[in-house]
Amino acid sequence: MNSLDLFRMGIKNLMRRKLRTFLTALGIVIGTVSIVVMVSLGIAMTKSTQDFVDSMGDVTIIDIRPSYDGNAKKNSNGQYVIEGKALEEIKGMDNVEAVTPMQEDYMLMISGKYRANVNIVGMDMSVADKFGIEIEKGRMISKDDRNAIVVGMEVPFRFMNPKNQDDGMRMYGGYGRGMDQEERVPDVNMLEDRLYYTFDQSYGYNYNDGTKKVKPEKIECVGILKQGDWRTNGYVYMDIEQLKKIKTSYERKKGTYKRKRDEGYSQIRVKVNDVKNVKAVQEKLKNNGYNATCMLDWVEDMKKQSAMVQMIFGGIGAISLLVAAIGITNTMIMAIYERRKEIGVMKVIGARIKDIKRLFLLESASIGLIGGTIGLGVSFIASHFLNMLGKNMGPGMGGEPVKLSIIPFWLAASALLFTAFIGLISGYLPARKAMKLSALEAIKND
Repeated sequence: MNSLDLFRMGIKNLMRRKLRTFLTALGIVIGTVSIVVMVSLGIAMTKSTQDFVDSMGDVTIIDIRPSYDGNAKKNSNGQYVIEGKALEEIKGMDNVEAVTPMQEDYMLMISGKYRANVNIVGMDMSVADKFGIEIEKGRMISKDDRNAIVVGMEVPFRFMNPKNQDDGMRMYGGYGRGMDQEERVPDVNMLEDRLYYTFDQSYGYNYNDGTKKVKPEKIECVGILKQGDWRTNGYVYMDIEQLKKIKTSYERKKGTYKRKRDEGYSQIRVKVNDVKNVKAVQEKLKNNGYNATCMLDWVEDMKKQSAMVQMIFGGIGAISLLVAAIGITNTMIMAIYERRKEIGVMKVIGARIKDIKRLFLLESASIGLIGGTIGLGVSFIASHFLNMLGKNMGPGMGGEPVKLSIIPFWLAASALLFTAFIGLISGYLPARKAMKLSALEAIKND
């Protein structure tokens, strides 16, 4: 018998018992939906994790802080710091592309009737581009600048009028005036308007903390940064030496200045030349007594958690598919008992043993493929409804709607191939049983 004849006979046999075929295929449908939807949830979770990691910043950046083991140096205020000589030591390490000390503080910025509380970061601006700090408007700080800053793209929207309570949400990055993000217009043009700063967060309020009030001083914004991550969008950047000078000047005027020795650094940031070298550099820094952390630690932990969730979800679906495979085996064995005479006649008229085997394997694989196809269609419908539910949850990372389920092409193709394979395997034992059935025994009446 040729393959076309076998195919026609197999489909005809399945159609003769429509209800049984449907109920058997229904088990495959349920198993396919279970495994595809479960795995799609894991894939969506993995993508969400990756989007979160991407939004958090460059994984080739390592943040170094002093170790709190009692051997670290303390500054005048009793805080642990990294000594200045560590900079040259770290710069000389293999695979280190750039190094900068970091100093972070809080500053009140004032422009006319508007004000904003901001985080200001001092660093070596000559290597700023290595750490993802790139200019969108204006220019970068030069070595000749005094009291110059560059700001993240969200900073202009932090300014508010203290007398307007409805405007207060912009202190926390709100959109302001009910506008969409793309339509926002800041009240302060940071590149053109006059800007003043003070480290006194309570300046301008009727509040007396018992210390001398310091008049705000002029500061110049020379550039606005490109869209970046959490390290850049909401921060103000300044040359670290300039930041130290204006902070010291403020403390002198405030009357809180204390003569300081070499204070060292509370943080150093390191840029590694390649992601594959990050762990080696991080391990070396730790061996040298530093507390070195990087986003890659988070990435690996999150990937492990996502893989575990996918395995659990896939395992739950696989159990349903296993039950369906047993159903196919049961159906095909019952078919042998019902079609004993048909098998006997086929053997008597000269059908080859392997043709009988192929016929039963074809029927069982067809049940698996039919169930898998219907199950895949139901899975896409279920995925669509889950993602509609995700839209109601609001935007995810990058402003895109939350996707709770993602079915890539490879998952859909794998589901069809797997269900056909499950059907094929499930029909193997019944097919062997049909092959071994005696022709004489098959055609005799019970």
